[in-house]
Amino acid sequence: MDIRAEGKYIRVSPQKARLVAEAVRRLPLERAMTFLETLPRRSAGPMRKVIGSAIANAQNNHKISRTNLFIRSIAVDEGTFFKRFRAVSRGMAHGYEKRTSHITVVLGIKKEGIPQKDTKKPVKQVRQTRTKASDVQPVEKISAPVEKHVAQERIKPLPKRTIVPRQVTRQKKGM
Repeated sequence: MDIRAEGKYIRVSPQKARLVAEAVRRLPLERAMTFLETLPRRSAGPMRKVIGSAIANAQNNHKISRTNLFIRSIAVDEGTFFKRFRAVSRGMAHGYEKRTSHITVVLGIKKEGIPQKDTKKPVKQVRQTRTKASDVQPVEKISAPVEKHVAQERIKPLPKRTIVPRQVTRQKKGM
């Protein structure tokens, strides 16, 4: 079961929020929260609130302890743009967009007694059968005569290029 929380229309550029999400993605939950407290980025505050909201959802809605949770995924998507303009000379205006982002946090539940990620494969033991020395037949090595290829043609050097000087043209005056 996954616990989700979303923060929408957060006034932080998605590109900048993804940098913080990438830094937090692999950390344990408690360490991620303390990391976000001390991180001097604007998107760290909203990211911390969304993770806190997901923890509260797990505790209140599903009665799951905070110690049994881990961050499964953090996604940062683009929200709508706030269109603004800046006054420039001659009565004109140049437009620009203030970007917003949607932050989605998914928490997973640790299974007790089972490690989180078991990437090691069990080692198979190979059972060797014993053979008698009389049963083993010697193997003859067959070797073909090795021919060495000698370069028969020498590499010819490239012909020297002649350098032709550029023609100097006079520029017209008065234009």
